[in-house]
Amino acid sequence: MRDHQLAVMARKDFDDAVRSKAVWVVSALFALIAILATYRISQINFPEGVPAGVVPKLVLVTLTNPITWIVPIIALVVGYMSVVGERRSGSLKLLLGLPFERGEIFVGKILGRTAVIGVSIAVGFVAMVVMIPVFVGLGAPGEFFVAILGLFVVTLLLGAVFTTLAVSVSALANTRRQAITTVFALFFVTHVAWTGVIQFLALPFGGVPRAGSGGWYLLLSYLSPTAAYTRVASLVFTNFPVPYPGIAMDGIGQRARIVESLQPTPFYLTEWFAVLTLLAWAVGAGLLAHAVFRNADLG
Repeated sequence: MRDHQLAVMARKDFDDAVRSKAVWVVSALFALIAILATYRISQINFPEGVPAGVVPKLVLVTLTNPITWIVPIIALVVGYMSVVGERRSGSLKLLLGLPFERGEIFVGKILGRTAVIGVSIAVGFVAMVVMIPVFVGLGAPGEFFVAILGLFVVTLLLGAVFTTLAVSVSALANTRRQAITTVFALFFVTHVAWTGVIQFLALPFGGVPRAGSGGWYLLLSYLSPTAAYTRVASLVFTNFPVPYPGIAMDGIGQRARIVESLQPTPFYLTEWFAVLTLLAWAVGAGLLAHAVFRNADLG
């Protein structure tokens, strides 16, 4: 693949995708959720003695849960028609008639759509930067801006992973219906079924892990891309007064109780293993889709 052609393809795809009204509607929704969550936390009466710098970080911790829903939705909406749409319209053949290889088109679309996701995420984070000081103050401005910048970078990684998944689905699909069905199934599996099935198998109704199931329950739980994101995001909240902040952020309190019984902390709960998990989702999907797309009949 040639760097110049990749850049041209990425720029073209960015220009095409960024004009989508759906992208801006979902981006505005992301910004609205950030504002509402910030306001909600501002109404909490914190005990005396809580450091002022903790409250803005608490807002960011709370926002990680809606981020794991809204950012994948934006990425899937942006990416699901990226390849199959041009394939069905015939414009993909026109691109191949120009000096573009299939790999350059595929990777260029991932880069272009990821840039669109970056813009959408930036809209939401700008809303956070504006509203958090208004509602709860900054406390320690330096710590706050480092934390929000770190969370922004980690959220970009989550967006890039789901964008790659969406473009890969689009490259594998033959019709628009196939692409829609597959991205819907992908979202359902990663956000609902994954945790639900693992909890059903590992945890009885009382919420206590079955004998010997605690370790593999956590391992399988954090192989989900959204759960891995919460672990990576915990890198941002060093010295935060919550043990295992990544676990606290994903909203599954049972995991935190299991972790307390596992000493030393197993490798699959480290933030760096979570980074590798996210990369494995993106690279695995991209390699599979590229291998199929490279030899696919585009008729």
